[in-house]
Amino acid sequence: MRVSRATIGLGLLTAVAATAAQAAQTYGDPSKAATCSAAAASLPADQARALVLRIATEESFYPEFVLSVAKIESHYVSSARSPKGAYGLMQLTPDTAQRFKVDLCAPADNVRGGIRYLRFLHDRYKNPFFILAAYNAGEKAVLESRGVPPYPETVRFIADVMNDFYTWPVTWQVARQNSVRAGAGKTFPAVTPNIIEIAPAPQSGSPAKPEPKPAPHDPWSDGFVMHVEQKGEN
Repeated sequence: MRVSRATIGLGLLTAVAATAAQAAQTYGDPSKAATCSAAAASLPADQARALVLRIATEESFYPEFVLSVAKIESHYVSSARSPKGAYGLMQLTPDTAQRFKVDLCAPADNVRGGIRYLRFLHDRYKNPFFILAAYNAGEKAVLESRGVPPYPETVRFIADVMNDFYTWPVTWQVARQNSVRAGAGKTFPAVTPNIIEIAPAPQSGSPAKPEPKPAPHDPWSDGFVMHVEQKGEN
């Protein structure tokens, strides 16, 4: 009887170990990004954009906002890989893919994982600047900086996503032109960037886009968000 129990126990341990190894291979292997980047063919950009839109709609999380994130992160290149190991349309890292139990290399899973991470950050911060800062630089960097960390890459990422979301020119375009380009059939909502809020996701029905607030006419192109403490007078 002891032998039978030991055999069963060994079998369970073997099964658990095999499952863990498979999960690590699918989700958390740091070399996974390099492997799938080399092997995978990119989707056509229009199909990639349609995929992002479809999954964001399925997840009921601000499709237009997600489209802007994907556009700035990967330019809708489904096999894009950063020097830091982020991969895919939403530029997930292997750790983030493991965290949200998605396949880093599969375009649909990559998008779904990115959206679920954005939702997690939205529920935590309720502030688009902090959401994007954490998505780009990590939650620890936001915590340690007590706001948007003063990293040029992160600040540019936030500015470019918000500019695209509100149909303003991204930072690299501002360097070449001073006027705001108007896309076909698009209008420019009046928005003050420092008070933009992404409202909580609706419980049912189609996801709503954040309501714009009045703002000056000049487009916002870049900037830093800093935390400043004021000491009381003695």
